[in-house]
Amino acid sequence: MPRGFLGACAPVVLTLLLTVPVARAAVIYDTQDHGFNLVPNADDGTPGRPPGSRMGNTVIFAGTERALDTVMLQYGTYHRDGQPSPTQTITLSLYLPDGEDDVIGLNGRQPGTLIGSSSITTKQFNAPASIPNTLTFNFGGLVVPDSVVVIVSSSFIGNSNTLTGFISSSDFEPNLGSNPYGDRLWFGDDPGTFFSDDFWSRFDGNNDPNISNNMTMLIQAHDLPEPTAAAMLVGFGMLLLGRGRRRRRRRTPAGR
Repeated sequence: MPRGFLGACAPVVLTLLLTVPVARAAVIYDTQDHGFNLVPNADDGTPGRPPGSRMGNTVIFAGTERALDTVMLQYGTYHRDGQPSPTQTITLSLYLPDGEDDVIGLNGRQPGTLIGSSSITTKQFNAPASIPNTLTFNFGGLVVPDSVVVIVSSSFIGNSNTLTGFISSSDFEPNLGSNPYGDRLWFGDDPGTFFSDDFWSRFDGNNDPNISNNMTMLIQAHDLPEPTAAAMLVGFGMLLLGRGRRRRRRRTPAGR
């Protein structure tokens, strides 16, 4: 390889680095307008709660950004008896909507193939005086399709004295993105057990007309890197690495 080759490559690599766009996070789903209604992950005494401690929504993302950065979710724990509750690990899981059909046939396919998940272990909801708060789940650029099922769960299953769950949105239609089958909430546990409901969470909130079945969420993502530029950068990097190794081998004295 000519001695001037590496020097000639440097401006090219620099140009590529300068011309590859910087990835900026964009909002691709928004139901962040909320009230104060907590949808619990277990029976709280209100009749007719669908079974299952895991809940969520099927969503379609807006825009073209599909490298997932964060999901912000409103979550809380209410202590009716004034007693503290255990530390919780709260998990947000993303699934392809490729499972079995909705048991009642109104919300498309159930969550099926797991795409990825993110968990937060927190003590912020332990104390009786705790208030709902925003949890930010990081996904580190996980590549997602246009539509996913977002499911939230907790290591703590509530009861009639201590309720834990997400805060429902007042957005019946997302401000950005969409719900392909309307205002419906999944309840379930294991794959194949999920079915949708559009009644109970509002009934549990004293039939407040502002309570939707959507979780209060804000989802952000950035563009996937341009494949041509990324491939060229990787190729130049490997070429320079190989050149450096060959030069080091030539400089090593014989017998060592």
